[in-house]
Amino acid sequence: MATATRARKPTAIKELHDVGQSLWLDNIRRQLISSGELARLRDEGLTGVTSNPTIFEKAVSGSTDYDEAMVQLVRERKKPTDMLWELMVEDVQAAADVFRPVFDATGGANYLILFGRLRDSVDGTFTLRVTAPGPSSKPPGTPLPAKGVRSTLNPLERPDKAWSTVMRAGTTYKMNLVPRGGQCVAFSLFAPGTRDFRSTGPVIRRECGGYSTYTPGPRLGGRYSIFLEAHGSRSVTLRYRLQVAPAGPDDIGPGRLLGNQQTRRGSLNGSRINVVNFFHFDVARHSDVTLRLRAGARAQFDLVLLSETGRFLDCECGGSGRAYIRRGLSAGHYFAV
Repeated sequence: MATATRARKPTAIKELHDVGQSLWLDNIRRQLISSGELARLRDEGLTGVTSNPTIFEKAVSGSTDYDEAMVQLVRERKKPTDMLWELMVEDVQAAADVFRPVFDATGGANYLILFGRLRDSVDGTFTLRVTAPGPSSKPPGTPLPAKGVRSTLNPLERPDKAWSTVMRAGTTYKMNLVPRGGQCVAFSLFAPGTRDFRSTGPVIRRECGGYSTYTPGPRLGGRYSIFLEAHGSRSVTLRYRLQVAPAGPDDIGPGRLLGNQQTRRGSLNGSRINVVNFFHFDVARHSDVTLRLRAGARAQFDLVLLSETGRFLDCECGGSGRAYIRRGLSAGHYFAV
């Protein structure tokens, strides 16, 4: 038995696209992008969006789309002007990613960039820079010196850099990326054989540097790539220090044995490669256990107590000079970090 189906009526956007009209949406907001609605409109024939401070102001004041991002920027103590531009540029970049297939399908095109002076602002000069999308660095990257490297990135002029280091299967390595001046540099570790940083998923990613450990599995040794990225809309110099080294006995669990009444000595430096020390101890029966940490008056350390399974029990965090934990513990195995 034959059935008839009614052809779906083309949308107004599709009809305009079919007659050769290039339709742009004079509106942009984060939810429009994150929900996939902008991509749906693109598939119907929308070829672009426009944005300006007035449109962005309405998007922020008329929705909760930006609340989480603004809280994070406030925590980073960003100035209101910098917050405005970072949020606006993020939206523009995300929208550009949505319309990248349109750009690719047309083989590129010529674009008109319009500059306008804001109301009540003073006359002045501006600088326009155009940068190519995607990473400029290629895997595996420059071999990382044994003692690490100090270098710089620039979100506009030099937004990424690839370093490489050899890791042996079954050996644990510690890595520390320290951006200077409270800035953020993203860090990704890629497995040997990676051909493209964009199409391949990293084995480790940190959005703002930091300390990590990694152990290549069986037959997974080789030259790993460390891909660094600087994000932002301003041309600024971001300084960083990167170090990689094999982990020692006290860098990973179970760490060094800490006996009853025993004192262990060591040194840590958050801006270098020795960031964490692990110790383990046993409690024979239920007891009140005291952990004491002594350091220089200006040194800042966190003293953390963990159970045998790694469950957090207590922390003397954010202090300087001395740290002290006293807690009743049942018989078992414990870690001090």
